[in-house]
Amino acid sequence: MTQIAGYFRGTVLGCLKFRTRGIVMLGSESRTKSRSTRETAGEDLMKEFQQLRADVTSLAESLQRYGALQAEDLATRAKAVTGEAPDEALRTIQEIRQRMEALQKGLEGDVRAHPLASLAGVLCLGVLVGLLFSRRN
Repeated sequence: MTQIAGYFRGTVLGCLKFRTRGIVMLGSESRTKSRSTRETAGEDLMKEFQQLRADVTSLAESLQRYGALQAEDLATRAKAVTGEAPDEALRTIQEIRQRMEALQKGLEGDVRAHPLASLAGVLCLGVLVGLLFSRRN
């Protein structure tokens, strides 16, 4: 049992000494090497982080310029569209007004020609609307 415990203890200690860059020696020379390697790796990591920060800042500035150009383009398009909109809206309103006047004149002529039929039609329409709104569920 003691031999098995010693074996596991040695294996665990061996695993703890294993690093991704190789097995760390217990001598002072290898510790110095690993520290300088760690310091170099840390400096490299800091340089890469600073470069990444600069790249992200540059990307943000580029996106800001792009957004400003898109907003400017959209404003120009909106001005062009709204410049044409009032004229077209006025034409549409005039066209609708003419159609309504023609419909009103035609309806007045039909009511004058057939007053009893018009009255019966309006009465039926009133009854139907009344039935629809008076239903209670």
